[in-house]
Amino acid sequence: MPTTLHVLIGIAAAYAVGTEFSRRSRRAWLRCAGGSRLIALTGKLLPLFALFLAFLGVEALVLHAGFGLSYRGSVLMIFVAAMLFILAYQSLAAVFVLVARDLTLSLSLVAIVSSPAFGYAGVGLPVLAMNGFAKAWGALLPIRWYQQILFDQAAIGSPVHASAPALRSLQQWHWVSLGWRGGD
Repeated sequence: MPTTLHVLIGIAAAYAVGTEFSRRSRRAWLRCAGGSRLIALTGKLLPLFALFLAFLGVEALVLHAGFGLSYRGSVLMIFVAAMLFILAYQSLAAVFVLVARDLTLSLSLVAIVSSPAFGYAGVGLPVLAMNGFAKAWGALLPIRWYQQILFDQAAIGSPVHASAPALRSLQQWHWVSLGWRGGD
């Protein structure tokens, strides 16, 4: 489910932010948020964040209760990783919209960047067997690191410190939108 959900998170975030500019200018949008890009983006993306976090929670519940999959590692780390995973794709999509300044182009960019991650996330094809391009592309995308944490924590039961590098990689993504310095 996360490999499908990451595309939906990006598309929904790009659409939420991009449709805002069909009704008013960037300057007016920021003025409504007191001039803060963080408040403006949070106002648009927080409801979607909650929805997608609920989706991941239902998925975990179905796997645990419905299929008897036990979580062997840290449930807290999986929860934090899920939040960072959603924030990462929302940030990526918001940056595309804010830089491209065109909803159609932004939606296309989100799809082009995230769709190959199905193959490069390390689920169907192990990372060790990938060529350099596939490894590099996969390493740039949050889905790779979220999937690694899921496997490490849910399936294998690795110690938390073993998943820490993947968690740090996820953590870096949500800062992308905070650094946006787009014009009006």
